[in-house]
Amino acid sequence: MWTLKLRPGVKFTDGNAYDAEAVKFNWERQADPATLSPSQAFVASWIKGLKIVDPLTIEITLPKADRNFGSGIAQLAPFIASPEALKAAKTKTDIKPVAPARSSSTAGTRASR
Repeated sequence: MWTLKLRPGVKFTDGNAYDAEAVKFNWERQADPATLSPSQAFVASWIKGLKIVDPLTIEITLPKADRNFGSGIAQLAPFIASPEALKAAKTKTDIKPVAPARSSSTAGTRASR
């Protein structure tokens, strides 16, 4: 079993909480073949073992032991988007980047080059 602890107080730049429900929503979306996600097969192989313990804790029970699961999740399913932003998009090209932000002072800002 893998236990993932999320940082408290993190919000997406749209103001929604970066919590266990947001992570679960993203991974269930990736596991859906209709999304054509490149990580679909990987996430689908363990998504049924995902359990939300509390708003900041996720437990994942794998169908079989996998010593490479940590690196697999880091490589194949590292990006978590705001569920509200994903729900609002009618097509993939409508998805607007809404990332986690550590504080409200970073909300809505963009790095300049």
